[in-house]
Amino acid sequence: MNNVIELRSQEQRHDEAANWIAKLDKGLAAKEVRALQRWMKADPANEEVLLRMAKMWDKLDSLTCLANMFPYHPSRRSKNSKALLAIAAGVLAAVGLGYWSAVSQQQIFAPKQSPVAAAASQGIYKTSVGEHSTVELSDGTRIALNTNSRVQVNYTEHRRLILLERGELHIEVAHNPTRPLSVVVGNHVVQAIGTAFDIKINSDQRVELMVTDGKVRVGVHSNSDLKSADELLLPPLLTDESVAVTKGERILLGAADDVIETLAPEEIAVQLSWRSGNLIFRGESLGDAVAEISRYTPVEFVFLNSDLQKIRVAGLFKTGDIAGFLATLNANFNITFEQIDDVKILLKPKARENAEHSS
Repeated sequence: MNNVIELRSQEQRHDEAANWIAKLDKGLAAKEVRALQRWMKADPANEEVLLRMAKMWDKLDSLTCLANMFPYHPSRRSKNSKALLAIAAGVLAAVGLGYWSAVSQQQIFAPKQSPVAAAASQGIYKTSVGEHSTVELSDGTRIALNTNSRVQVNYTEHRRLILLERGELHIEVAHNPTRPLSVVVGNHVVQAIGTAFDIKINSDQRVELMVTDGKVRVGVHSNSDLKSADELLLPPLLTDESVAVTKGERILLGAADDVIETLAPEEIAVQLSWRSGNLIFRGESLGDAVAEISRYTPVEFVFLNSDLQKIRVAGLFKTGDIAGFLATLNANFNITFEQIDDVKILLKPKARENAEHSS
């Protein structure tokens, strides 16, 4: 019996559309094409959801196929943000995820997206708790910073150097084989000439690296106690003897065995969902989910019953939507809350649950 609680979307068409996207990726037989045409004609909203979903997830082949079946009418596209969230949840359902519904529209401590800083080549860039930001460097490299992150950038004629002090970044490295880019975090250096990867400092201060495109090399850096990127010595060019991590792989740097883990594409999408202001859970305990949610808000959640932390959940949650999160706990898990002040909330079973356990 599956004991993961799935929070399903109320819109069945989003699940159906997600299934059609998955089938389109594999290719449709003639019978399936006719079935898809009937489904799209049955309700104009079906066509709109399917096309928008394909566009959102860059399913260009699917869009081409659909364009040949039905004309697309951009004027019919809704700009409603809740609809977009539901569509995203529908896509996740195609890979076995439920939808963490936002019951309340109220946003408390909502994440803020800072504007892109263009043509930057030197300086310090940081985000506050609940904020994410994108920086475009002078060579075209783009850095996306997650919540509560800080980096220093030091570009010269001969080097591209980034020091990650805290938090998480995803970087798309502009190709330049004569001037490799190095990201230094602690006593580790990650080096690339043109690729994309995500690197973060976990709560236990260990460093997690995930490569989303191309290949990077990982080595040891001797300047682990430095305070500024200006103090960094130029890391030597890493050779073939260094650890190589390629697209779709993840490694926990500094671990005893340095095991490289291969990730499925949907797992990578889950790990990078923060760039869209989302958090996705696929069977984690509620305790772990709350710990991750807490990274994006100054609110502290305290469980008054340790058994609540063991509940396993699957779904999509909008970072910063504390009101929606609390409403969902109440509706789906019989968990109520007591707000002590602006930054502390107690989580506990509903009174009737306590009465049942004591009887």
